[in-house]
Amino acid sequence: MWMLNRLIGGLLDGLLFPFRGLPAAVGLTFISVIASAGMLLVFKATSDQPRLGVTKRRIQAAILEIRLLNEDPRFVLAAQRDVLRHSAAYLRLTLVPLLWMALPLVILMAHLQAYYGYRGLEMGETAIVSAKLHHAEASSAAPSLAGDAGVSVETPVLWIPSLRQADWRIAATASGEHELRLTLGDALMTKTVLVSGVPGRRSAKRPSAGPLDQLLYPSEAPLLSGAVAAIEVAYPAGEVSLLGWKTHWIMAFLIITLLAAFALRGPLRVTF
Repeated sequence: MWMLNRLIGGLLDGLLFPFRGLPAAVGLTFISVIASAGMLLVFKATSDQPRLGVTKRRIQAAILEIRLLNEDPRFVLAAQRDVLRHSAAYLRLTLVPLLWMALPLVILMAHLQAYYGYRGLEMGETAIVSAKLHHAEASSAAPSLAGDAGVSVETPVLWIPSLRQADWRIAATASGEHELRLTLGDALMTKTVLVSGVPGRRSAKRPSAGPLDQLLYPSEAPLLSGAVAAIEVAYPAGEVSLLGWKTHWIMAFLIITLLAAFALRGPLRVTF
């Protein structure tokens, strides 16, 4: 899973590199249009396009019958039954393409979350770092945390044995990507911290080896062994400004992707 995440992450980093320093909505729009075109091509390749076209025309014809024959309840009921029947057929025809698109879309959105779901730490800003330990290590000594020249650890460890969790407060002292070093016994683990106000890949969690954890947090290599299950940095939540409207990036991504799909379906000759 980690090799796939590295491949996708590297591709995404390359695509977004020209937009560094620009507002987040610019790079997100570019990726949304590419994603929309890709999903349309997948939909076209995995769906029965002729049957979809016929089914859509039958739904439209039944709706037209309701409007033209609305004075006769018998015709209206028959047309409504036709709308429901053809709509069910349409849903069946789109199910397989949607299943083909679901997993790639989830993977893409997990990577985009690292870019747009969090706001980078600013100079002097603080954040909480948490380390979650495996159950077998719950009674062991508390871990320790140290930062490099750009991140200082401001508090002693807050060790909660019942939760198998250790917390610290860190402060950003220099811009750039920095590294935290967590020590537990003889084991040494690292965690990246990005101090920057521009869009960039921010890893909120160095995940465990579990496939779901790696799927949701794809930016850093998993903690494959040892006592620590995960290390997290509580970045502030990020926003995207879309034509002056500040919203969560997922909302902006869905709106742009949907608009792009309607704009591209003609040139790509896709029926949906």
